[in-house]
Amino acid sequence: MKFFIDTANLKDIKSAQELGVIDGVTTNPTLIAQELKSASYADFKAHIRLICELVDGPVSAEVTSLLANEIIAEGEDLAQIHEHVVVKCPMTPDGIKAIKHFSQKGIKTNATLVFSATQALLAAKAGATMVSPFIGRIDDVSHIASAVQSSPVYFNTPATIEKACMLIKQAAYEGAELVAFPEVFVSAYPYWNWVMDPIQGSEWFEKLCQSSITISSPEVGVLCQVAKEYGCVVVIGINERAANSVATIYNTVLIINEKGELIGRHRKLVPTWAEKLTWAAGDGSSLKVYETKIGPLGVLACGENTNTLARFALLSQGELVHIANYISLPVAPVDYDMAEAIKIRAAAHSFEGKIFTIISCSTVSEEIISLYEKVVPNIRERMAKKSSAFSGFIGPNGQLIGEHLIDNEGIVYATIDLNKCIQPKQMHDIIGHYNRFDIFNLKVNIDAQESAVFYSKKEEEKLKEENQFVCN
Repeated sequence: MKFFIDTANLKDIKSAQELGVIDGVTTNPTLIAQELKSASYADFKAHIRLICELVDGPVSAEVTSLLANEIIAEGEDLAQIHEHVVVKCPMTPDGIKAIKHFSQKGIKTNATLVFSATQALLAAKAGATMVSPFIGRIDDVSHIASAVQSSPVYFNTPATIEKACMLIKQAAYEGAELVAFPEVFVSAYPYWNWVMDPIQGSEWFEKLCQSSITISSPEVGVLCQVAKEYGCVVVIGINERAANSVATIYNTVLIINEKGELIGRHRKLVPTWAEKLTWAAGDGSSLKVYETKIGPLGVLACGENTNTLARFALLSQGELVHIANYISLPVAPVDYDMAEAIKIRAAAHSFEGKIFTIISCSTVSEEIISLYEKVVPNIRERMAKKSSAFSGFIGPNGQLIGEHLIDNEGIVYATIDLNKCIQPKQMHDIIGHYNRFDIFNLKVNIDAQESAVFYSKKEEEKLKEENQFVCN
């Protein structure tokens, strides 16, 4: 074990060095500024040099720049001060780029602003010599979750998977341990059902079938690999093609754990309104809650978050983190505020269950509008409706927490602390003490639907004989 003193005070450093209790020093611009009478960069560098001459070990000197190219320039300058200098870089996407550059140049680095084990792992992968974790945050039971609000590369599954991997990486750099994606992000929502007649839409349905994937496809394998590489739980919507049919598609949500294992698949129970022209209905076999490092996690897609029984079925399995993924719907009726409807559903589920809800919604890109414009001349006007997408987080009290987005693309973040569920549940725990199961009884059929059941008549007769023998 090695000990580093976090100060820029020369007297304290000298005393600790003489006692032989330190192996190095970490500093930051604020600590150094407290020791200097002037704020000049020359004095800043001179003070670092004095510290380096006092100790026989690494001295972390922190950059103040934020952009990768500026961090690199500043870090290379700091590294020339003394051989003991270790360049301290922020744990941000630009900081990671700089750390990788320094590693290739043989310049030692210290990654700071590390709030999770995932971030520490990423810093190490980039080549950081050491990391400066905020132990209080790492030991905390809370987790950083993220929700993506973005559009797919329409009908282009390989490009959409590549985009998803990039977004997972970006969220992980910000410390996210869970990345939630929109409904059917891979790789198209059937807007044609809303703006074309069924005959016109048939050609588009064929394109969707051709771009849909199965859960055993290589594309899912890529997502699993990235989830493992960055230590993130990934929840993402796909168009899932049935294994036994080229024209049956499910609106499916995949749950991938931080080990890169596909631990769950939920198929939307009932396609909403016009969606029935595209997707088959799911069944109760996928109405499950999954154990993840974030907590017991359940998912529902878009409109089925209105289904009280489906939501209660998840709560009754101990759900504490709910993923509600949606699509932007500017083609909804004029008086329908999609963003507000999303928030109402999420707030209801969080408040009733005293849990966290993470909402991820898609957006409508210029690419999507241009594709439809060839067939639907007024589509640009119809797609221009505001307040059509919402991504964000709702806490156990039914209130917004963390960051949120309306309509615009981006990634939002919030801290999920499951301890926050305890006190509200003391008052209203509808799956426990605050219910009457002697009065109410919900039964959920968890059998998977099958198009055919194959069996052997001989085996059936043999089984009957064996059972008869046992009974006699």
